[in-house]
Amino acid sequence: MKLDECLDFLIEHQIGLGIEINPPKTRVNFKGYYQEMTYLLEHMYNILIDRKSLDLVVYISTIDEQIFQSLVKLFKNYFPHVKIVMNIDNGSEKHVRAAKYILDYHRKEIDNIGFSANQNDMINFKSIDNNQYNQSKKYIILKLKQIKQWLGLKDHSTPFTLLKWNTLTGNTNYTNGAYFRAGIIFEQLIEMNRDICMIGYWLNFEIHQQYCQKETVAQLHGIDLYHQFGSKRPAFFTSALFAKLSEHILYKNENCMVTGDFNHFQVIVWNAEHYNPYFTINDPSNDINYKEYQFNITNALPGMYKIKHYTLDQNHGALYKVWQQYNTRYGMDKETIDYVNRVTYPKLNISEIKVTNTINYHLKILTNAIQIIEFRKYFE
Repeated sequence: MKLDECLDFLIEHQIGLGIEINPPKTRVNFKGYYQEMTYLLEHMYNILIDRKSLDLVVYISTIDEQIFQSLVKLFKNYFPHVKIVMNIDNGSEKHVRAAKYILDYHRKEIDNIGFSANQNDMINFKSIDNNQYNQSKKYIILKLKQIKQWLGLKDHSTPFTLLKWNTLTGNTNYTNGAYFRAGIIFEQLIEMNRDICMIGYWLNFEIHQQYCQKETVAQLHGIDLYHQFGSKRPAFFTSALFAKLSEHILYKNENCMVTGDFNHFQVIVWNAEHYNPYFTINDPSNDINYKEYQFNITNALPGMYKIKHYTLDQNHGALYKVWQQYNTRYGMDKETIDYVNRVTYPKLNISEIKVTNTINYHLKILTNAIQIIEFRKYFE
């Protein structure tokens, strides 16, 4: 009954179902596992009125070619439209090269390749060596490049999914919350955009904690979109701002990008500082933790423009900071929770300007902040 209720909910809200498969490594134990999986799929098949109404994705984690083939055939027997992801969750050279055999012989059946990359895995938080933080900046892209090399993939024809990932967070719950990192996540999204077609998030803190009960610090193993009681974390707003961007890039450098066209364009400026998270919670002052920028847009089309200016920084959208401000020794009541959720949002300013030739704009951007200035020319 719980399964049926879940399926009804997913179809009603047009949410896809992803199933992560970690079959037994021995074929003897796999027989019973296969039979139980058959019962599950048979029930799903018979309960669904329209099988195609369920967007089904299966993430298979195995380096046994026979087991992989058996699972693919089983799922496609009941759901021919299922998408198959070969999950390289281990990521070691030995594991990936073993997976290469499966990819070589079943490439037509594999829609995607899944992998994980967590910057915290390569950091010794007991060390104050700053060089390791500099090396971690490109960890996700470097790991993807390495996996492609091991798999013998030189083109972009095979899409990748980043299932579990994280930026540097520190190795405690406190540093994970206090270390504001929207700019770092935004920078990662831009760098991953070319080679990775999908990325994974944890839905919320509670589900993440339950799933990782055996882990010392669950938050290190992924990024949560929500915290508790429907509170949106900065990662949610970062992803929402990224989704607003036009696909057409007019200009880009290391911390600025312009997208859109000459009648409607977006100027995006971000700050991404990669350093030990412990250093960020010892200095409560914001007086020196910012940078100033001046950008000039020459030869702009003359006319009236509407400007929407979004700001996501430590003062606008940082849930943990607001949560601490209103929390008490016995927690928060519903009225307080609702208020915290209402006020924890990026800042939005609206203005209008008349442009004759050049647009001059001055910005003050805090550490790991994101600002998007959207210019839309009125039709006159």
